[in-house]
Amino acid sequence: MIRKFVAKRWLDLGTVLCCGIVLYQVMKGPSYHGDRGQSRFVGRNIKWVISQKPSHAKYLIVALSPGCHFCTNSAGFYRRIISSAIGRNDVQVIAVMPPNPDLDKEYLAAKHIPFGSLHFEPLDKLGIEGTPTIFLTNDNGRVLHAWQGQLDHETEDKVLRALFG
Repeated sequence: MIRKFVAKRWLDLGTVLCCGIVLYQVMKGPSYHGDRGQSRFVGRNIKWVISQKPSHAKYLIVALSPGCHFCTNSAGFYRRIISSAIGRNDVQVIAVMPPNPDLDKEYLAAKHIPFGSLHFEPLDKLGIEGTPTIFLTNDNGRVLHAWQGQLDHETEDKVLRALFG
């Protein structure tokens, strides 16, 4: 009888603990460290990068979509990257967005993200399942680094170091 009672209390405690952990994770929201999922992109080639003129040593490709609140939350970081790349001949920053040029340009203008170069392509053709996703490629379009989701400040600094040395 006592064993049954104790076992029931342990089961109740375990259930409460599991529910608490799940609730905590839901309330905390998604955690984005940026390096998660990177390995599946590294080494791939993004063929259209080669056609960019003039050629640059590095390309930072930022995949965005207008309905993405993580993209909107990252607008300040994108502005920081773009302003750091101004006047550099070794780096080009390109936004890649789903093919809806009018809506995409309107979104970028409303968020004050002045990408100088835009590329419109279905994101699934690049293997992108969620936005934002950032690729750093060499001049041949080979992915050197990839980051996914809204990045924390530490990972943003990693991106900047990888891009600008």
